[in-house]
Amino acid sequence: MDETKKSEDREKMLAQVTQELKNLDELEEMESLIQNNSIEFSYQGQAFRVRKPTRLEKLEVRSAKNKKQNELLRDSSNVTEVELIDTLLKRQIPVNIPQMRHEVHTLQQKIEEMAVRLTECQLPNDRKKIIEQIQGLRYEQLTLQLRISDLLSCCVEKQLRDFLREFLVYVVLETKSEDKWVKYFKSYDQFMASNSDFDDKLIYRAAHYLAILLKDE
Repeated sequence: MDETKKSEDREKMLAQVTQELKNLDELEEMESLIQNNSIEFSYQGQAFRVRKPTRLEKLEVRSAKNKKQNELLRDSSNVTEVELIDTLLKRQIPVNIPQMRHEVHTLQQKIEEMAVRLTECQLPNDRKKIIEQIQGLRYEQLTLQLRISDLLSCCVEKQLRDFLREFLVYVVLETKSEDKWVKYFKSYDQFMASNSDFDDKLIYRAAHYLAILLKDE
């Protein structure tokens, strides 16, 4: 599968997952899902949770991060984010990442303004219109974020962030087995070898909830 097709497939899957999560976003504050430093959720009838890592797990994550960072920096073909942004700006048709990031920030401000309007609005039809506008802005924002992510996918910082996010999911994603929480992936090799649609969507969901759980850390 070529990179363009992979990018399109990933965008479609992320859009689908995001759409499925929107109802939950609109019904309650996401922070209210946090209980005992974890977030439990259900996917296709199976119980899962992500939790904050223990001190020992944090050391494991830090060690994995340092190892990955050294590996990336030793490869002379890798470029830093600053180098890549500069290269994109100097193309015949320039790509302005700072401007795109500014647009993402502007969209977020609009979303927050619309959310305030929603809390003040009492008329059902008007509330429905505002919700639809917020959903449109969210999708526009997500599309732009995915574009930035794809453009910077080869830089050292992006590769390291992606690695850390996925490694954290591997460390703290658990499922219920005989009323006990156990690791869903028994090893990192098993995590890396997973390629089913179920696991891909589960990992995106887990990463979504983990970002909420760790947003202030």
